[in-house]
Amino acid sequence: MARSRASYVRLVTWLLVAWGPKNIGFDFFEEYCARLPDFSSEDFPMHRVILGAGVVIMEGLTSLGALPRRRVDFAAPFYKIAGTEDAPARFFATV
Repeated sequence: MARSRASYVRLVTWLLVAWGPKNIGFDFFEEYCARLPDFSSEDFPMHRVILGAGVVIMEGLTSLGALPRRRVDFAAPFYKIAGTEDAPARFFATV
């Protein structure tokens, strides 16, 4: 598992440098370990790499397959809840 994890960390690091995204959206929760009963924040290497680069992670997106295969304008109005580290949002793409 550690070898595979290191490979993914290298790939994500390369993508962040090569593409320079401001945010990254997923239609799934990308960290498998969160499904395990006794996971901890140390089990989230992708989150640490992406957030450490100042890139916003957007999870739980839907209908991504309906978007064109190019960059699109995207908005994610959110509301911050005091005492939490995340913010629920609605996601919109302008095609």
